[in-house]
Amino acid sequence: MAELEAFVEIAETGNLLTASRRLKRTVRDMQASIAAMEVKADSRLFQRAGTLRMTRTAKSLHPYAVAFVGSVRDLRRRSGDAQEGVS
Repeated sequence: MAELEAFVEIAETGNLLTASRRLKRTVRDMQASIAAMEVKADSRLFQRAGTLRMTRTAKSLHPYAVAFVGSVRDLRRRSGDAQEGVS
């Protein structure tokens, strides 16, 4: 999940530092997450020229990653809401 969250934030901001701050993680951790995803995808996900720009592979994965991350966050939120109602 951490890798996908990093991917989504970097894709949306185009900036490692901004993305790392949003997720409260280190830049090094974010870089490691993207490197691991690139190994799994067997493809580069970002072009590194000034800002980070998504490659074709990243563009094809992005909507699925956004949907998955959003769904997991929603489930966590609902689970937390349900726990608060338990005495």
